[in-house]
Amino acid sequence: MICLAMDTAGPDCAACIYDGTKDAVVAEKTEHIGKGHAERLMGIVSETMAEAGIAYQDLERIITTTGPGSFTGIRVSIATAKGFGLGLAIPVVGIGNLHGLLEQLRRWTESSGQASIGAIKDARRGELYAMLDFDTPFAPANAPFMAETTEFAAMLADTHSARHGVVLGYQNACPPGLGENNTTVKLMAVDSVPIAVYARLGAECNRDAFPPEPVYLRRPDATPQRGFAVERTG
Repeated sequence: MICLAMDTAGPDCAACIYDGTKDAVVAEKTEHIGKGHAERLMGIVSETMAEAGIAYQDLERIITTTGPGSFTGIRVSIATAKGFGLGLAIPVVGIGNLHGLLEQLRRWTESSGQASIGAIKDARRGELYAMLDFDTPFAPANAPFMAETTEFAAMLADTHSARHGVVLGYQNACPPGLGENNTTVKLMAVDSVPIAVYARLGAECNRDAFPPEPVYLRRPDATPQRGFAVERTG
């Protein structure tokens, strides 16, 4: 199965052609651009497909990252993926960025024995996004969630980490306050998650369980006003 994977949820703009039957990356391209994903993504996709010698009619599945990340960036990749899927009449799946980070960390820590792993991202305002490979009061294993950083740190200190230890991978900036006075928590910086990781996850997943929909873990700040409606006159 020939797949096209795309990621624009963070500062990277990336595309990958992946052959799921052979478990082989045919071609991939990543540019650290920060902004301007909408203007650059199609160029990167075209360059990657040209390098792979793949035409649009050869594609059998489209894979997009779904966040959490930049509000605009997430939507660029998802909208492009859905457009490809509609035009080519092929399946489109979505892989969360925390899922990709967790998978990258799992590959790095295969020799860590009993230690559990988790992917975290600073959500600011004293909160973080996370996905852990074990059940917590916040969410079941391998499900993304948002929590207050202090409550998350307390959970690690009081429960799981006291028994086995936890390796937490993060990108960009580590949420402040984690790992302090807790020797069973190891923090690991991850510069980036290769687009090939998302491609493999997307090629292997059940498409019905991974829809290409944005992951917005924080509730919107803006809410409709109440009590100020203007009466209609016509």
